[in-house]
Amino acid sequence: RKMLMFGFDSFKGLPKISKKDTLISSETYKNKKKWVEGQMNISQKDVENLFDSHCMDNTKYKLISGFYKDKLTRETLKILGIKKSAIVNIDCDLYDSTLTALNFIKPTLQTGTILIMDDYFHFRGDKKLGEAGALNKFLKDNPNISVVSYLQYGVAGKVFIVNIN
Repeated sequence: RKMLMFGFDSFKGLPKISKKDTLISSETYKNKKKWVEGQMNISQKDVENLFDSHCMDNTKYKLISGFYKDKLTRETLKILGIKKSAIVNIDCDLYDSTLTALNFIKPTLQTGTILIMDDYFHFRGDKKLGEAGALNKFLKDNPNISVVSYLQYGVAGKVFIVNIN
């Protein structure tokens, strides 16, 4: 069975920072600007070179350029032929971007999908902020979906196993 990895990125850095993420930034970081539009940008070519340096066959992945609000749509799922997700890695930092990503993958989730959230503990595990907050909102809005904590990694990462009830 052929499996592909899909990578979604603006390749222009963070999007315009929403009011919620601006408030998170100032409350959490004592009025220091944590998130700035355009921050964390990397070119698509640099990502391709990184993959190449790790011997990733370029026929095994597809990179999709654009901001989540524009690219993470049902039409994109249809065009790319994404029907099921085995592993989903969310590394969005921001609440709004994470919630957009979760809603995008919702129809592809199945019992057993591995959900990796790279910045889950970024706000000291506060369940209202960042990726943790977005996951909690998503689960509240979708009571037929639940997650089981699987493991933690690094400073802020957490892995879950999805269950569809």
